[in-house]
Amino acid sequence: MNLSYARNLIAALSPSRVQPCVSLLLEHGAAVNATAAKRWSALHFAAAAGDEAEAIAMRLLAAGADPALETSDGKTAAQIAHSLGHEAMHRTLSRSAPPLNDSARPPRGPPFPH
Repeated sequence: MNLSYARNLIAALSPSRVQPCVSLLLEHGAAVNATAAKRWSALHFAAAAGDEAEAIAMRLLAAGADPALETSDGKTAAQIAHSLGHEAMHRTLSRSAPPLNDSARPPRGPPFPH
C-alpha cells in the first residue's frame, strides 16, 4: 500500500477541502435531502464528521436541508452530533430544528436510489 496515496486521500476528505465540492454540487441542483443507506442525508454525515464540518452543515441548512429528517434508526443530525460529543455541531443543528412531537413529524420521503 502506498502511504502517500493514503495521506492524500485523508487530506482530500478534510472539511476545508470538501466544502467547495458541497457548494458546487448544491449550485448544480444536488438534492440536499436525498438519503443513502440507512436513510442518512448529507446533514447526518456532516453531523457525524464533527465540529470541523460545521460550515458544511450550515451550507446544507442554507440550501434547505431538513434538520428534522431521521435515519432509519430514528436519529436526527443533531442527535447524532450530540451522541458523538460534537457539541458545537449539536448546538448549530438544534437551533435549526423545529421542536417535534410524534404527531408533528414530517412524512418520510423515498430513499435515494442505489
